[in-house]
Amino acid sequence: MEELKEIPALAATGEALARYALSLIPGSSFVKMRKPRGWVCKPNFIAFEIQSRRRKQIKFTIYRVPYDYEEYPVLPLQSTRNYSYHEFVVETPRQLGAAAVYIARAATKCARRKHQQDWEKGIGKL
Repeated sequence: MEELKEIPALAATGEALARYALSLIPGSSFVKMRKPRGWVCKPNFIAFEIQSRRRKQIKFTIYRVPYDYEEYPVLPLQSTRNYSYHEFVVETPRQLGAAAVYIARAATKCARRKHQQDWEKGIGKL
């Protein structure tokens, strides 16, 4: 994630959020996306895009369950075209706490979804 160095004011914040996301689900990893500055986590509960050219920000996309996030005014959530995800944009290190809460919630939803899928596969074998 060398691209983070292009936004010195957010490099530490972006690195911290990426490492935090990986710590929530054992065995997860970030994979480079087709977008030039994008990364997606496997399993897919978070992705981010480093926008360093004009805006100097990091756009995150997180797994969504409708009405399941307490929204923080410091970091508003926006719906995506694909209604399974929310987006938020980190523009300042002061948004770190809210971003971490959103990421943790997305990881919890991803783990529950995976557990449900595994459980349903097991039922099919009965």
